[in-house]
Amino acid sequence: MLRTYQAAAAVQPLLVVQEVIEGPDSALHFSLTYADRGGECLTMFTGRKLRQHVLRYGISCLAESRWYPEVDEMTREILRKIGYSGYASIEFKQDARSGRFYVMEVTGRTWYPHALSEIYGVNIPWLAWAPLTGEPLPDMPAQREGVKWPDEINDLRSAWQYHREGAQGCREWIDSYRGEVHLAHYRRGDTAPFYALARTYLVNRVKDALYPAYRLIKRARGAALNGGAK
Repeated sequence: MLRTYQAAAAVQPLLVVQEVIEGPDSALHFSLTYADRGGECLTMFTGRKLRQHVLRYGISCLAESRWYPEVDEMTREILRKIGYSGYASIEFKQDARSGRFYVMEVTGRTWYPHALSEIYGVNIPWLAWAPLTGEPLPDMPAQREGVKWPDEINDLRSAWQYHREGAQGCREWIDSYRGEVHLAHYRRGDTAPFYALARTYLVNRVKDALYPAYRLIKRARGAALNGGAK
């Protein structure tokens, strides 16, 4: 590590070395909340990732709602100490060796699967909107446990990579979809986003498949043109 650091620092001295926290994707826990101007959280939603794309270092492709009191407490303490107000999401990872939680990131933007909280009424973007417009604060019902949110395309990619590594079989992948599931892109009555995503994905896969042939044809044409010039 030191040799690598010295070699990289010779090119760019402003480097940060970070520890990799041991544990699977499912050890990543998150909170979604909205803090008022006094830094107090008006609501709280917690959950965890089950899979990521790319594996271990990517974004959520399968997440579920789970209530973690320790995540709730840590989120409130962090936001209160830094005097934060507004929409917030904090991600933690539980170290497989010690059981200790480490903060991975604190963000003020909507989190990718934030619709997971909106599915059953914990509409935190609406809670952030109401004070800005003078509207009354909406009711925030308690979250339901075990609701799952998969990204249809990226979770297939992730599951396939896990399968190739021997870390997850077909039965485990199927079992991970048991219970209440709400897809990221497909909704009855609003199918355009899903079909646009599927079309883009298929077009890109066809391009990837044809690209080697395209390169060979281009190389052959180039060779023919150079031969003609001579």
